[in-house]
Amino acid sequence: MRSTATESGTDAHRRRAFELLREALDVDETARAAFIERHAAGDASLADDVRELLAGNRTNLLDEDASALAARLVEAAAADALPGGARMGAWRVVTPIGSGGMGTVYLAERDGDGYVQRGALKRIKRGMDSDAVLERFRRERQILSRLDHPNIARLLDGGIADDGRPFLVMEYVEGMPLATWSAQAGIGPRVELVLALCAAVAHAHHRLVVHRDIKPANVLVAADGSPRLLDFGIARLLEADTGDATATAARFVTRAYAAPEQLQGLAVTTATDIFQLGALLLELLGGTRLAGTSGATTQGTTAGGRTSVAKALRGDIGVVVARATDADPARRYATVEAFADDIRRWRDGLPVLARPDSLGYRLRRYVARHRWLVAASALALIAVVGGAAAALWQARAAAAQERIALDRAEAAERVKRFMIDLFQAPDPAHARGAMPRADELLDRGAAQIATALAGEPRMQAELYETIALSYMGLGRFDAGVALLERAREGLAGSEDRMLAARIQTRLGAGQAELGRYADALASLERASRLHASTRQRDRMDDARVESIRGWVLRDLGRYEESAAALRRSLSLAQSVPGEMNPAALRALNNLAYTLQLAGHEQASVEAYERVVSWYAAHESSDSQARLWAEYTFARALREFGQPARAIEILERIRPTLRKVVGDAHADLAGLDIALGLARMDRADPDGPALVADAVARSHRATPQRNMLWAQAEFARAEAAQHVGNEGDAIAGYAAARDAFAGLAGADHPGARECMRRLTALAARDADAAD
Repeated sequence: MRSTATESGTDAHRRRAFELLREALDVDETARAAFIERHAAGDASLADDVRELLAGNRTNLLDEDASALAARLVEAAAADALPGGARMGAWRVVTPIGSGGMGTVYLAERDGDGYVQRGALKRIKRGMDSDAVLERFRRERQILSRLDHPNIARLLDGGIADDGRPFLVMEYVEGMPLATWSAQAGIGPRVELVLALCAAVAHAHHRLVVHRDIKPANVLVAADGSPRLLDFGIARLLEADTGDATATAARFVTRAYAAPEQLQGLAVTTATDIFQLGALLLELLGGTRLAGTSGATTQGTTAGGRTSVAKALRGDIGVVVARATDADPARRYATVEAFADDIRRWRDGLPVLARPDSLGYRLRRYVARHRWLVAASALALIAVVGGAAAALWQARAAAAQERIALDRAEAAERVKRFMIDLFQAPDPAHARGAMPRADELLDRGAAQIATALAGEPRMQAELYETIALSYMGLGRFDAGVALLERAREGLAGSEDRMLAARIQTRLGAGQAELGRYADALASLERASRLHASTRQRDRMDDARVESIRGWVLRDLGRYEESAAALRRSLSLAQSVPGEMNPAALRALNNLAYTLQLAGHEQASVEAYERVVSWYAAHESSDSQARLWAEYTFARALREFGQPARAIEILERIRPTLRKVVGDAHADLAGLDIALGLARMDRADPDGPALVADAVARSHRATPQRNMLWAQAEFARAEAAQHVGNEGDAIAGYAAARDAFAGLAGADHPGARECMRRLTALAARDADAAD
């Protein structure tokens, strides 16, 4: 434990009162008095202070007044509050904006290149600044920084303050507290909000990240009604690696919303987030918290929880919530997507899949959806006969649907068992307390899918897709493409066209990374046809296909077609002209590169500057999307004859990129290639050596002969030619020419440029011989 300043007796007393108050607010009112007496441990003054604070508190189901009370207590007691203007690393404190179990939250700002970025800074309170916390923070930052979803507030920065305490900076979200928003919103908007949160959590789960602390206080709602989920992964960051990790984990979650396994010290998995989303849905729709989940008890949650749900929510939605909040993680929904799907089915008046469906249940749902038709039918005998015939038909359909529902429920349970087995720690005798690495999880999961989920092609395809994306994020494109091809084969003839289209799109991107351009274009064309054949067509899906198509066409040297596809992608990604979002930014950045290669300097620079300016104003300096945009812009500046400006950008972002991706990553090698070439342009004698070293690293990171390999080999030849090593230059240009031609044909601009340089070198040798 790091040393901290000694607290005064008064401050320590007030801090303990605050902690006990937070715990007491999570206990049922009828049990609070006994709870306070027990936990005050004979300290009458402490018990009196907590009772006085509680007497002045007006309980609110979504913690609004409790949070305000906690904030007032902290403001009155915090002797170490940060004043306005105080510095925490690169951040300048502006004003306090809230308080929580971790410490006070401040609005903070940091200055950049012509912009000011805002963040929500949390300085960890005393007692949490251990070496174990700091080490876990360093390891987890990279994972959390990769979460890129419109409903997730991102982790921006972190560090160690002068007093030794760690601090975190999250994206600052200007929004309304969930309690305030829900008091004004109807049932429909509340349901849509939970569905948006489900999409955000599913995004994280696909990247092997669990939130662990989903609660109203961690949700803000923007003016357009879209939610932002805060503090993603903070509970994980603060969990200790050594000592009593279970107790530490339980300490940093809100007990009123904690899943039973968290309170009992068991493994936390994706099922934990599903439980908390279910509890949140109950509170938003039923106006009550889930009984049996607070610190009052950790046993009997199934019975207690289900009884509370049944009282608060009648009908199918009660069944959905009960399934999501089952005390047994294995009995909950297999995935967040399955939970969200049942919410949509309830919203749309369709039978939910959370329980086997009886004939009467199916008929009741039919009548509920068609009540006016049924009422009208009762007016005439022929309508009664017709209604009976319809009911008979519905009964027959119900039997088939019941079998489908049972089959899907069984499949969901198999997926749940598969995921629990996958994330379960190895044999403790061998693991020594360590969790398996990400690549180990991926290899294990890929090997188990075929047998663990035999006969479930849809489930297999979704899991193959998840693992494939993770493989490709690690640069293992061949492994990712192989899994996506398995998923495509398993879905042959499937009626789930949206999933099939998504798999084809992912496959096209992976094939392009491997230089399999004909296969990539064929996959993208199949994805477009599948999108066109569905009733749930989404503009963003089409935008993604067009963006990848534009990239493939650019690599093939078909610049006009590439620009057209990328402009279509940009238009599809923007709900209104000029809107910037991740999909639109990707399309615009790709378009800038296409225009660069096509020789349209002014248009290219303008597009790059739009992208870079947006990221500078909205993203942290260690955002991978921002780093990529700045890198590609700098590379373009060098091509346009501005090496000094390119060097300034590349040297500025290099330390951050290295920290984010590591020394062995192809992106860092690519940056060093561009930096070395720019230095060569400035007659820097160290430039050629930097290029040669970076090309060797690039080839190790990307051994497959794709477009990246060809471009790196071309740069190696440039460096050799620069220092007068014509033999290596000729060999490099010839290898690059063969790679370009093999990938995109002899007419590819890269292949033609290699031939031009080879011809010039041969002519020079001939002149020298004469």
